[in-house]
Amino acid sequence: MVQEDYILEAEKLYVSYNEIDIVRNVNFRIRKGEFLGIVGESGSGKTTLLRALMMLKRKNNDIKGNVRFQGRELIGLDEESLRRLRGMEISMIPQNAVTAMDGTKTISSLFHETICMHRDGKIRRRDSDKLASQIMEKMRLEDTGRILKAYPFELSGGMCQRVMIAAAMINNPKLMLGDEPTSALDVTSQLQVIQELELLKSNYQVSMIMISHNLGVISRIADTIAIMYGGRFVEYGSHEDIIRHAVHPYTKALLAAVPDADGKISKGLPGLPPTFEKEMKGCPFASRCEYCIPRCRKELPEDVAISLTHRVQCFRTKELQDDIA
Repeated sequence: MVQEDYILEAEKLYVSYNEIDIVRNVNFRIRKGEFLGIVGESGSGKTTLLRALMMLKRKNNDIKGNVRFQGRELIGLDEESLRRLRGMEISMIPQNAVTAMDGTKTISSLFHETICMHRDGKIRRRDSDKLASQIMEKMRLEDTGRILKAYPFELSGGMCQRVMIAAAMINNPKLMLGDEPTSALDVTSQLQVIQELELLKSNYQVSMIMISHNLGVISRIADTIAIMYGGRFVEYGSHEDIIRHAVHPYTKALLAAVPDADGKISKGLPGLPPTFEKEMKGCPFASRCEYCIPRCRKELPEDVAISLTHRVQCFRTKELQDDIA
């Protein structure tokens, strides 16, 4: 394995709160310019994983395993080194930009502070405004002069989210993390944000990890998709693997829950996601799975490689593949 080929690698990653594992044995790696989408219901561990990749720890929080950014191990790195990485090399797009922004400061101040915080030496406000205008124009935001003078409450939620994406790009990071950046928006604003993310993908060499409960949104922009349930990646593969050749029952349930062109959902998913406990036996999806066998409730399935890009955690992988064929 040549580490230089990968922007980020996670191996045997566990994240716990009060000694209860929320993220459990997660493994993945992404290349330069690759978009990884992580999909799962609320409570599946997505946000906990994203925070761990930024090494954002809370009280009684522990991160174990390996997280390498451009070959450099992040777990155990000192706080000052992490601070330099955050915002400069790795940036995050929050779920709700309006609440993430300081309502007492203008958008110009947001960009200026973001630049000054992560670059040596001061930069004049007019120079930071120029840089901000340039990147917003690349993101197809119009009337950038007005936007820079505005306060967050003077902009729509969708506009704030698009501005926040531009701010996250202002220092030319290598990796961006998106914490459900479309979930707080109406459908029209969601489309605008997705189009902006597509511009990042086509015009920059930035890699991105985006989490969402909306498989429809992820399927539009992701090169690789991970399906997360009970703190684990129960299925992982290329866009084609997951959207066209899904194997895990949970992935199939999520695909069936995507509305069709008429807004109808073919099939719902009964039950609730599992409650995280210190001793979690068996497959986390067993209680909701129509293919469940006694073994599923007692043992934890590990990765089964279907191809070089596609892996599934299910004891009945071969049978489910045969059903697809």
